[in-house]
Amino acid sequence: MPLMIRPADLSDAAGLHKMIQSLAHHHGDVASVSLAQLHRDLFVPPSWAKAFVADQDGQLVGYAIIQPLWRAQTGSRIVDLHHLYVDPDFRGVGIGTRLIKTAQSQARTLGASQLTVGTMPTNLAAQKFYQNLGMQAVPRSGPRYVMSA
Repeated sequence: MPLMIRPADLSDAAGLHKMIQSLAHHHGDVASVSLAQLHRDLFVPPSWAKAFVADQDGQLVGYAIIQPLWRAQTGSRIVDLHHLYVDPDFRGVGIGTRLIKTAQSQARTLGASQLTVGTMPTNLAAQKFYQNLGMQAVPRSGPRYVMSA
């Protein structure tokens, strides 16, 4: 069965959870998201974000999560590629590219003018990957701050 890129559904939650943990570990972080939170944010309308999975013969081998953004000063709709992950055993065969093309297509469907993604400053491989797909680096606009809601 060929590789399929498809919207994630509730039956994918456990596999997504495992891959999110793997991506966090790759970046020296710990994923604290629960299955209940994934259910709430990805599968209960209105969803907070949208996930797509790479499915190889019933095995999840990658995912992308996108989130819409809006720039009030320009009226621009933007979709941010919040997460992109491909299982290490399946890298280098175009799955990441297919996930990004799916995210780009979804961005167009949502009326977005741009698809954005961020990387860790030290993640040179990801930066090269995105540049090879034609994405352009943009300068950081400055520090960001956070507080409890």
